[in-house]
Amino acid sequence: MDALLTRAWSFVDTERPHAAWPVTLLPGSLDEPLLLTAEGAMSNVCTHRGACLLDAPTDARTIRCPYHGRRFRLDGAISAAPGFEALPDEPLPGVASAALGPMRFASLDPAASFDDHLAPVRERLAFFPWETLAHDPASDRAFTLEAPWTLWCENYLEGFHIPYVHPSLARALDLARYSVEVFDRCALQIGDASEGEVAFALPPAHPDADRRVGGFYLFVWPLTAINLYPWGVSLNAVQPLGPDRTRVVYRAYVARPELRERGAGAGLDDVEAEDDAIVERAARGVRSRLYRQGGLNPTQEAGVAWFQDRLYRCSQEAPPSASRSGSSEDR
Repeated sequence: MDALLTRAWSFVDTERPHAAWPVTLLPGSLDEPLLLTAEGAMSNVCTHRGACLLDAPTDARTIRCPYHGRRFRLDGAISAAPGFEALPDEPLPGVASAALGPMRFASLDPAASFDDHLAPVRERLAFFPWETLAHDPASDRAFTLEAPWTLWCENYLEGFHIPYVHPSLARALDLARYSVEVFDRCALQIGDASEGEVAFALPPAHPDADRRVGGFYLFVWPLTAINLYPWGVSLNAVQPLGPDRTRVVYRAYVARPELRERGAGAGLDDVEAEDDAIVERAARGVRSRLYRQGGLNPTQEAGVAWFQDRLYRCSQEAPPSASRSGSSEDR
């Protein structure tokens, strides 16, 4: 799994008004200490003797190692090295990073750029006011499930379970028109709003302009769910903790607070608790020695089939070599 996770794009943090701040990429699995700056991401580990550099945000223009005093600029280059006659050529390794509105993502050795992951849906979601989103810290949540991370993702990727697991969401959506589209590195589910429920005001030229869309549910392979509602974005960041344990981090980014508790984007704490409970229930069941997965519904579970196929193909790939350079993408 390490090879898959090092190549994945993962949510690391919300944009912050600081020169640099520390984050951990996939705590509980990769546990990679990183630094984020306005320009990108890099290692948070001193290249001298391996001490972690920052444990809190800073607005300083250089970062000093607390172990032996080595200093680094915010581009990772060494600016001072006590005890050395010349500055060693040992900069902090850069890490690929990307932004989508206020959300920051990183990957140690990306299989493809973040832009490539989103390319099939970029024009479709271009109408959305990404730059007006404001993080709502009061809505921050993190839940630990006794279940494999793959089961959480599979559950997310189908709406088949909605009428049985999510009564309030089922009333907010016209499930007869629910659809899923899969691409190379992302999948998009579209939920039409029920009569009288709030829906997006889509541009006339939008491919879904003839639909009253209440929610776009974007899954970015393999760990990130970005849910678009008329009020803003609900993010689900999946963090594998082991074969049968998963943490899911929830973040909310608001553009229109007056719509927060209307339609498919209302009551998300309840919806997420319902999802977690059914995923844990399935996790207990799939461990049965008598269980063999049945056939998938080709329409309603197309996202599950896509996810399982991608997971299998990734398991057949040779482990990549570690990348030592970073790039930055802003959206």
